[in-house]
Amino acid sequence: MKKTMMTLAAVLCCSLAFTACQKGDPAGGDTPSGDDSKKVANAQVDYLFQTTNDMMQFFDFTLEYIDPATSQKVSEKITVEEFNKGYKDLQLPLTMGFNVTATLKEGKTLDELKAVEKMNYILPSPSAWISMYNKDGKLIGEGGRRVVISGPLSVSGERVAQRYEEGSFNRSYLETVDAEGNGTSGEWK
Repeated sequence: MKKTMMTLAAVLCCSLAFTACQKGDPAGGDTPSGDDSKKVANAQVDYLFQTTNDMMQFFDFTLEYIDPATSQKVSEKITVEEFNKGYKDLQLPLTMGFNVTATLKEGKTLDELKAVEKMNYILPSPSAWISMYNKDGKLIGEGGRRVVISGPLSVSGERVAQRYEEGSFNRSYLETVDAEGNGTSGEWK
């Protein structure tokens, strides 16, 4: 009797496993035809640039970025500690990117900067990200705002001057996103 029960249990397990293998995988494998939940209907591109008042006392920052709606470059002198620019209801494909340049303010010298004992410092590095939405307005994937800077550090003016002289403040980024939402990195020109 015990042997018969074990055989019956084994047959039942195998038949359930076989039946389960025949159905589509709702967790990712086969998706029902006509399922638009993962198709991109529109997108949003956001740019963020952060710095500190201490940094703005010594440097002028120019941010050049791509308007993803027109693919045109826009150039702005940064006059605030936090710059945000967002573009909504975009269609794919699109291109997004930025180029930031820092120059020493007129009348300021590196020697003055090096003499500063402590200053609030954030590496002037903008960020760009894309959020994609399906036809129902639901976010596809992670999307959303990405926090890239947690807060300023207290560093010496000498260290800030060193980073500036190394060219660390000048940064660029370029990405092309195809109609399916796949991105390809490029080089700012």
